[in-house]
Amino acid sequence: MERDLQGKIAWITGGGSGVGQAVARTLAQAGAHVYVSGRRLEPLAATVAQIEAQGGQASAIVVDVAQPDPPRAAVTQIMENHNRLDIYVGAAGYNINRRQFSNLTAQEAGAIIATNLGGAFNASSAVLVAMRTAGDGLLVHIGSWSGRRVRTFSGPAYTAAKAGLLAMSESLNLEVALEGIRSTVIIPGGIDTPLLDNLPMPPPPEQRARLLRPDDCAQAVLWVARLPARVRIDEITITPTIQNV
Repeated sequence: MERDLQGKIAWITGGGSGVGQAVARTLAQAGAHVYVSGRRLEPLAATVAQIEAQGGQASAIVVDVAQPDPPRAAVTQIMENHNRLDIYVGAAGYNINRRQFSNLTAQEAGAIIATNLGGAFNASSAVLVAMRTAGDGLLVHIGSWSGRRVRTFSGPAYTAAKAGLLAMSESLNLEVALEGIRSTVIIPGGIDTPLLDNLPMPPPPEQRARLLRPDDCAQAVLWVARLPARVRIDEITITPTIQNV
């Protein structure tokens, strides 16, 4: 039987736009109270307003996951409010226009890795404290096709971070699956999100129209979240039909 998400508590990083925002809307529609986080309050408040307009429950917390302390503080706040944290979705992502070895500085590469991999580690470490106490929980990380198949357009820092995310999630399952906690990586191929705007040559509108939508990934997250606790989905790869490499 599918799990009922009514009354579950979910935390979505990167919840102000793109996949994170779509996941927040979808989980809220399924009955969860969602917390959305990011570095800027304005887009988070917009997500909360969308959810509440549809009859859902949502809250916003400003969190920079690249730093170790803010994720711990966010989990503390959620636990104080609800005494539970059932689902974590890591959708915070970051890349820049200059992304090749020829024009990417070490500091810029470090910032990319700090958000895409370090942020996932910081947030996962924080939520595990609550989930281990409960003996139950789900972590879903939004990865990238670039982490599975190296592509030059993503750049070495982003590619390395997303590849590391896969290894981190596998390590999580090896450590905590027997404690009732599951970790999944959603690996989308070409997806139309604001990150495309940071490409050196963003795709034209007609090409973007044929890519995945954030809601496609959100539906995958919902499916995983509704599975019974005995089921562990390690990875899901989703690509648009036009992607053949």
